[in-house]
Amino acid sequence: MPSLSTVAPFGFDDLPPDQLLPLYQSLGAISCQYYRNEQNPPANEHATQLANNASLHIDSIHAIFGPTHDPSSPDEPTRLAAIQTYTREANLALSLNAPALVVHPAPLNAENRNVTATEYTARRKALIKSLHELADIGQSLKATFLIENLPNIAPFGHDVTDLAQIIREANSPHIRMCFDTGHAHITSNIYQSLQDAADVIDYLHIHDNDGSIDTHLMPGEGTIDWPKLSQIIKSHISNIPSMLELFYSPTDLAPRITPTLTQNLHQWLNITPT
Repeated sequence: MPSLSTVAPFGFDDLPPDQLLPLYQSLGAISCQYYRNEQNPPANEHATQLANNASLHIDSIHAIFGPTHDPSSPDEPTRLAAIQTYTREANLALSLNAPALVVHPAPLNAENRNVTATEYTARRKALIKSLHELADIGQSLKATFLIENLPNIAPFGHDVTDLAQIIREANSPHIRMCFDTGHAHITSNIYQSLQDAADVIDYLHIHDNDGSIDTHLMPGEGTIDWPKLSQIIKSHISNIPSMLELFYSPTDLAPRITPTLTQNLHQWLNITPT
């Protein structure tokens, strides 16, 4: 059954999870995705307790990302370092009783956004190799790597259709896609992209923007046509979490939570109220 999830931020001064998670739970969220500040990570027991206090369970983690974590790097030592990183991240996910982790296929770096065809091909080949290795690791650990489509400030991973094909060719239940609505709205026709990638999607990152900047707005506050997207979700996506990837402070989030928003989210994301 489709379900509503939320980001669970840990270690950020302006995003207190003890205040935010109950607010998202009031919207109908039943689970959350662990997302931590690498410089200030929580103890596992603390993160789990805060989620439990809000009547949520941790369904996945967002693995660390950045310039040193690059599974599509043509540089073999860099690529292998990313495999080691995401193996450790998978073990972290499992220690939180979460079976899945979101992985960026490339770093976010505006300076690297324009790659040549040769560079793109090299990165594609490297990611294919990485996904086959991660598939074996996932099978061994019983974890699923959710490869996220990225905005166009990444040198790879912003082409949803091609990324979906690479995931499809990995041919493993341990390699699936996290489809990010905000990123897809910037880089492609989001409606066609969602439909094209539907068969490899196991998780949704839900947020809105104006089609040019990745602002992580509440659905309905940007220019995504949510009723139109909803029809594709209902027709092609089933039984996966839709995770609200929003970074509002409690003060900004609380007034947004209204019966109308709750009703819209449940309708757009095909969620049955609990």
